[in-house]
Parts: sequence; C-alpha cells; structure tokens
Amino acid sequence: MTEWNIKALEEKLVASRETSDIPTQFQVLSQLGKIFQSQREYKKALNYFRHALNLFKDIENNGDRTIALANLGCVYWEMAQLKKSVDLFEEALILAKKSGDNEGQFMLRILLGISYWRKLEWDQAILQFEQTFKVFQERKTIADLSKFDKEGNYEGLRGAIERGLLTLKNRTRIAHEHQNSE
Repeated sequence: MTEWNIKALEEKLVASRETSDIPTQFQVLSQLGKIFQSQREYKKALNYFRHALNLFKDIENNGDRTIALANLGCVYWEMAQLKKSVDLFEEALILAKKSGDNEGQFMLRILLGISYWRKLEWDQAILQFEQTFKVFQERKTIADLSKFDKEGNYEGLRGAIERGLLTLKNRTRIAHEHQNSE
C-alpha cells in the first residue's frame, strides 16, 4: 500500500466523519489498521482499531464491534501480548455468540485455542479446540478459511490462525523429534 493510498483513505475518513457516516468510518478505520498491522506498525494499527471500536462503544451487541475487538486482539497477538489478546478475543466471542455469528465464533475459538497453547495453558487450549469442533462439527478442517468467511470480515483472524497453526505444527514436529531421539 502506497502513501497515496493511505492518504486517500485518510481523506475518505475525514469526509465520512463530516457526514457522520459510521459504516464508512468503520470500514476506513479498519482498512487503515490492517495496512499498518501488515507493516508491523502496531501502535498506528492499534490507534485505528481503537477508533473503530469506539464507534460502537455504546452498542453492546453489534457485529462490527465483534470485528473491531477481534482486530485489536490480532494486533496484540502479533505483539505477543497474549493476555490482552485473549481478553479481547473472549469479549468478541461473547458478542459473536449473542448475535449468532458462526464464522466469528469458529475463528475466535480456534484462535483462543492457539493463544492458550502459546501461553502453555494446555487444558484451556484443548477445551477451546474441543468446543470448536463440537459446536461446528461440519467444519472438520479449517484448510480454507477464506471460503468459510465469505464476507471477509475476519481477514485478520484468518491470518493469525494460519500462522498459529503453522507454529503448532512446527512445535509438535520438534517435540516428536525430541521424543524419538531419547
């Protein structure tokens, strides 16, 4: 993403604020947050995602609020601030359950499982994985999450899940190699 694209998004944000166009503000703030997250400029990403979340601070059960919480959680997850990310993912999961957002629940539970695994909280990790596949039995595989998330609402979660699963596979492989060498 070039500086010109960022500038165009910032101009669009200003215009949407002038017209009080909340959906456009949310979309633009989320896009800017994702751009800076991908550039590993986490403070800027957090700033944009917090502003997106604040658009819905007075709305308890809203799909966009769920997405904003998940986006914030993903940034903290990438920063290895697992306590903060887990708290945000748990809050987002509660909202996803209330609104019947199956895609969000599925991805949040998987990411919570990976997060607990990273925190070495094995029982919590296993519980999240078991609950995920118990509730979503038709989703025995998560090989192609992009087809599951048809609207692209959880792009950040999808990327974090893919990276997390790769890490788990590598750690499992290393553990097996270590066990076999003894």
